Amino acid sequence: REHTFHTVDVAVYFGDKDIPEDPYFGGHGPRRRGCNECAGCMTGCREDAKNTLDKNYLWFAEKFGARILPMTKAEMIEHAGDHYRITTRPPGRRLAGRKKVFLGRQVILAGGTLGTLELLLKQKYKYNTLPRLSPRLGERILTNSETLNAVTFPGKKVNNGIAISSVFHPDDETHVEVVKYADKANLMRVFFSFAIDGDISQLRRVVKWLMRVITRPRRFFRFLFGRNWSSQTLILLVMQTLDNNMSMCWKKGLFGGRMMIRNDTEKKVPAYIPAGQEVMNALAEEYGGTPQNILLEVLFNRPTTAHILGGAPMGENATEGVIDPRFRVFGYPGMYITDGTAIQANIGVNPSFTIAAQAEYAMSLIPAKEGNSRRPLAEMIKNTKP
Repeated sequence: REHTFHTVDVAVYFGDKDIPEDPYFGGHGPRRRGCNECAGCMTGCREDAKNTLDKNYLWFAEKFGARILPMTKAEMIEHAGDHYRITTRPPGRRLAGRKKVFLGRQVILAGGTLGTLELLLKQKYKYNTLPRLSPRLGERILTNSETLNAVTFPGKKVNNGIAISSVFHPDDETHVEVVKYADKANLMRVFFSFAIDGDISQLRRVVKWLMRVITRPRRFFRFLFGRNWSSQTLILLVMQTLDNNMSMCWKKGLFGGRMMIRNDTEKKVPAYIPAGQEVMNALAEEYGGTPQNILLEVLFNRPTTAHILGGAPMGENATEGVIDPRFRVFGYPGMYITDGTAIQANIGVNPSFTIAAQAEYAMSLIPAKEGNSRRPLAEMIKNTKP
């Protein structure tokens, strides 16, 4: 399958280490510095090389008048007449005196799948402030049909370059990316342990893992406490376009309840992907590495994902879905969902660009205010001399 191998397009600036002006938006954006290939793209770029939200969308939103309120978490949404009343609080604090209330005719939810779903499920089932939300809220949770495998190469530094560098397709439905973390970014090691093939019963898989721990204790403790795990490890991000899903629901409890996942649909999300396991084992064998699976997958058959999506099915009415084809929430005029919650299928690749494109499309469907046809960023770039 070498014909499917290619490098990936990334939102990283590879130019000069220090430049006098922004290279992307005609000089109107923030300054950048060239990538030093430290592999810290996902744990936080410290070089101003990664094209993160605070250097594009949020930077220009603030520049053109939007007010951004950090450390402000939406807790309650109430619909009254032609406006919404949104009660917020600082994250982790519940003191009544610290609450703030905002009013608006339109509300756009973009808190990520987990954030948006928790907020809406609370309104429907805990506070009863948005009772007309579709009963399909929380259905069709997607994971990109995904798993994370790892191979550690003791004594070898393998994390040079950017975090995600290349990809290939071991079969027509599977997408495997090579992922790296920066030096000392070792927290992920606690999720991994000895790889155990999943083509056996769950009990036998657990027993085989225990035998590996007993017979290889030094290597097991190296997984847990090794200081160089991130610099000596390659992660294989395995994603598929297969149609499987789970659901998210609200479980009531003594203190108001909590959101929980149910993986009991007809097309359950898998915790083991044979094609990814084959790639991992081949890589480990070829270069003398130690293959690893996510521990929750081995011990409890629980799927893992870096890209949780969906939960707001699209339909023609509230019986069929939560949102319509214009991303409007059924039953609540002026309310939109534009983040990963609105993704409708496993796309089998990193979803951030898809989410951004989908959000821009959703915003393009909202009419401009009367008398306001300006698009300041587009005008600014258009008028910039080459």
